[in-house]
Amino acid sequence: MCITKQKIGDLAQRSHTPCLQGSKSVAIAMEIMAIHNVGIIGVECKDDFAGVFSRDCFTKSVVRQNLVPTETLLYEAMYMNPPTIDADSTVKEAYEAMLSYQWEYMPVLDGNNHLVGIVSLRDLAKEVIHSFEDAKIENDMILNYIQGGESYAIADYVFPPRHDMPLK
Repeated sequence: MCITKQKIGDLAQRSHTPCLQGSKSVAIAMEIMAIHNVGIIGVECKDDFAGVFSRDCFTKSVVRQNLVPTETLLYEAMYMNPPTIDADSTVKEAYEAMLSYQWEYMPVLDGNNHLVGIVSLRDLAKEVIHSFEDAKIENDMILNYIQGGESYAIADYVFPPRHDMPLK
């Protein structure tokens, strides 16, 4: 299947995006982000998606205002109600939404307003490149077969002659 027609929810699930309750401190969020080596996490209120917290949020809301990270809640520093996309949308639709919102990351939600994951432009680029590499391998195999090269058949079977058919 063409990469642009694949569901963005599949890619988002593979991202394993950390998610924290908004009542947690910014210090905990920064620690989780460092452990998972990500620049953004999801923020929930109970089980519902509430927004995102990123390193940029930390700089704008905590550092510039001289707030104490251990005493500042995610609710106070997060980006509330960011643009999101439905998990059933295509990779192409996600890419177009990210461009239109000028948003490097896109939270992907299921039909129940739960975070499936957060995808980045970098994630999309990696997926497209991987898809092109796979297509090139397949095309090379087909071309090699057409040109009479190595066969990619699983096995060559020699069937015993059938007695009801005359031999030539």
